[in-house]
Amino acid sequence: MVNNSPPTTSAPFDTDINDYRLAINGLVNTPLSLSYTQILSYVTVTQNAELVCPGEEDVNNQWTGVPVSTILNDAGLMSEAGEVIFTGADGYYIQLPLSSVLNKGVFLAYQVDGQSTHDTRGYPLRLVVNPGPGLEWVEWLTSIRVTPTLAFYSNPSGTIQNTRGNVPAK
Repeated sequence: MVNNSPPTTSAPFDTDINDYRLAINGLVNTPLSLSYTQILSYVTVTQNAELVCPGEEDVNNQWTGVPVSTILNDAGLMSEAGEVIFTGADGYYIQLPLSSVLNKGVFLAYQVDGQSTHDTRGYPLRLVVNPGPGLEWVEWLTSIRVTPTLAFYSNPSGTIQNTRGNVPAK
């Protein structure tokens, strides 16, 4: 199920980049806790992608980051892996089928138009799902959890929820 409304946040998050960690866990052989510096050491990808959010002007930018497939390969996917849950510092999350996550257009962006993503663009990491609606582009990414396949998807988007209320975002 996909909800067409992006989450709202009253203010960007104040992230101390020296303390920042991205957790990769679940159905992986080696759970990871990556610092921002470690993430920057991965091979990068740069793509033009259009961010489409309901009620806002569509924006086409050049995004740079690390393919999710690269990080999941480092963690080692278990054979039961079927879905991936991306969660942001605001509690917002999206659950996507593993097959779509391994796509070259799904990556963790740390730059937009050659500049570091700033707080209002998801600093320090933002999930880019290219092509995909903006509501799939989780901001302020803090964790990636690999799970078994739990549901059938009629479209590749998946489920978007907010962990604070554990109910679908509206």
